Amino acid sequence: MRAPREHRDAGVPEEISERVPVERLESALGYAFRDRQWLLRALTHPSCPQSPAGESNQRLEFLGDATLSFVIAAELYRRFPEEPEGRLTEFRSSLVCEEALARQARQLHLGRYLFMDRGQVLQGGADNPSILADAYEALIGAVYLDSGIRAASRVIVSQLLGRWQPSNIPAVNRNEKSLLLEQAQARGRQPRYRLVFQGGPEHRKVFAVRVLLGRRIAGQGWGFRKRDAERMAAREALRSMGLLMEDT
Repeated sequence: MRAPREHRDAGVPEEISERVPVERLESALGYAFRDRQWLLRALTHPSCPQSPAGESNQRLEFLGDATLSFVIAAELYRRFPEEPEGRLTEFRSSLVCEEALARQARQLHLGRYLFMDRGQVLQGGADNPSILADAYEALIGAVYLDSGIRAASRVIVSQLLGRWQPSNIPAVNRNEKSLLLEQAQARGRQPRYRLVFQGGPEHRKVFAVRVLLGRRIAGQGWGFRKRDAERMAAREALRSMGLLMEDT
């Protein structure tokens, strides 16, 4: 049941509520916010000079990332009781990678609703995979804070796991981290990722990561998202093990 309008729109400036047709987004998401301040915050890119909700979506992105990972891990654990850890990790990686989250964001037409500065708009920010994935994570974080883990779980399972099957993972798109985990465990090792640098403006931070196998630095990577830096580091480790070609 949808909450009464006066409750759902609490604290949202009338001009913002009229300018942004969030009902359509809520309908596509399958969830109506009780407090749309959370929704507006989730839609606010860090580049936005004046956030309609008081701050950007970065903190919500952090929370949504953790919520997605937990809910999907729990659901996969329940659905596939015979699968080993490495395989479950591969499944989860395919569902929460940037490409998958950006694809889901596009299905919601999420880019149409984002608040960002003119520079980001001119650079195609509304269709930038990294920005869309971040916004989708923030949206999940907003649902969690608005109604709790059960509501967030319903949205996540419906959105990301509704028709998903392991066969949906193309072999060429298997996540480098899951491949490295699988290969390292077969050799009695456990990959450890270490953040060695982060810097830059809030809306364009750069991360550098090393992956260690035992005490050896097996690979290094960088990216505008920590997970992208980890994937690059894992890719370098796989190359050093002779499991990927140099141009892969």
